[in-house]
Amino acid sequence: MKKDLKIQNSLIMGWNLLQKNESSFWYKGYLNNITFEKVFNDLQKIKLSELNFYINELDGNFALIFKNKFFTIASVDKISSIPLFYYENESSIIITPHVFMLKKFLQNEKYDSVSVLSMKMSGYTIGNDTLISKLKKINCGEYFFFKKNDERYILNKYYTYIPKNLKLDDSLENCRNRYLNATYNVFQKLHKRSIEQNKKIAVSMSAGLDTRLIVSILKEIGADNIIGFSFGLKNNFEANAAKDLCKYLNIPWKFSEYTNSKLKKNIQTNKFKEFREKTDTFYSSSSYLDFFAIEELKDNSFLNDSIIVNGHSGDFIAGNHMLTQFYNHQYSKNFFRNAAKAIIDKHFRLWLNLANKKNDEIIENLLINQMQKLNIEVKDPKQIFGVIENIQLEERQSKHCLSRQRNYEFLGLDWALPLWDNEYLVFWEKIPFELKLNRNFYVDTLSKRNFQLVWTGKKWSKLNQKRNINPILVKILRYLIKFFFIFSKKKWKIFDKKYFHYWYDIGCSYAHVDYFKIISQKKKFRNAVSWQVKSYLEKKNINL
Repeated sequence: MKKDLKIQNSLIMGWNLLQKNESSFWYKGYLNNITFEKVFNDLQKIKLSELNFYINELDGNFALIFKNKFFTIASVDKISSIPLFYYENESSIIITPHVFMLKKFLQNEKYDSVSVLSMKMSGYTIGNDTLISKLKKINCGEYFFFKKNDERYILNKYYTYIPKNLKLDDSLENCRNRYLNATYNVFQKLHKRSIEQNKKIAVSMSAGLDTRLIVSILKEIGADNIIGFSFGLKNNFEANAAKDLCKYLNIPWKFSEYTNSKLKKNIQTNKFKEFREKTDTFYSSSSYLDFFAIEELKDNSFLNDSIIVNGHSGDFIAGNHMLTQFYNHQYSKNFFRNAAKAIIDKHFRLWLNLANKKNDEIIENLLINQMQKLNIEVKDPKQIFGVIENIQLEERQSKHCLSRQRNYEFLGLDWALPLWDNEYLVFWEKIPFELKLNRNFYVDTLSKRNFQLVWTGKKWSKLNQKRNINPILVKILRYLIKFFFIFSKKKWKIFDKKYFHYWYDIGCSYAHVDYFKIISQKKKFRNAVSWQVKSYLEKKNINL
């Protein structure tokens, strides 16, 4: 049966529309090497055999929907930083970036039990699936293609990130130089964009290496339009480290103080409820905690006319998520099964009551199916970590971590993801496992180069290690009670998480849930994300 294709979109949250004759072009994001107007013109005359190469060459973070009288193309970038969906019913196919616009179609649809299980265990679904069977996500490096009068659409993979080199393709010194050259290029592009748009570069600062890289290289190339900001409990170590770094680099810095009571009130506002409804993807519970800081600092004019930059995901792409501590050789030469188990042990344990053989086998098979789509023959355990990186990028990183970008868009702010730049994807894909493990290459190279002199020396080497517990009453009480667990670290961690973490979590991540509900909960949970997922699903009448 032939179906009509419709586009449901609106000029909100950064989306733009171009029209010419019988062609329409929706686009969002930014491109470094071409204008969207040029892309629109090119797509009107492109040969279908050229599509893969053309989209792959687009340098930036984007999503686009092109439609003329012959065909429709809907594409996301290599990391799916901006979501796109397609919904298919008996008579039509609908392309949209906004699930809330499909409300009248989805209200009678049933939830997919497997996707619900995945969401409960990890906070996100797997592959193209969402909580609703007929609603699908266009995944990383994919485009949707539908030719008029055809009965079926095509979902084509134009790009796949999969590190598989077992050894360097050049000398170590040359690789270091290539990385540094790529770093200069990436941040010169960001700086150029900020100057052309007459905007500040506002960096969401933490105590980590990734935001340190961002501000130090920007200062190195001469950017003088940088500002920094942090948020969380008063005097938390992340914010204090960021403040010290910004002071040394002469970067204006602001702090948004969080308390559980403050955030609880903010979560109840109509504006936040509207934000959650309009950015709901049905594939992730989403990360929203910096929403409140962005809103406050924008209302105070600090973030006006800014491009927001966070540290996603230098930590991941540089090799700090290799899962070596979870990977074992339980199944001889069955690399995919061993890899799936490692991913489950790390990311699918939000609620331990769900960690049983039946559930694990369901998720395991889903993950193995995703690995098999890569069409790669693994002959060495070191190669499997490239497969694990691919799965983590396309699932947790893209779906959960990058959901933060919706916070900025809803509040009318521009953003950039320099540490996901195409040049970095190309570079890190070729670095072998041993050098990426524990970010060895990353840390060693940046320490040797020492941008702005903030990478070596006692002060900077310990910048992100000065962890402190606030407020002081919690610190004292926690210290006294910890004495009774002197012979059992494992039991102390469970007790601490259940009774104290609510009060000293620096982002007030538990603020949406009542404290007494947490301490009366008999099911073991991993962290605040466990409760965020629980709340998200309960609003859809789905119980754990």
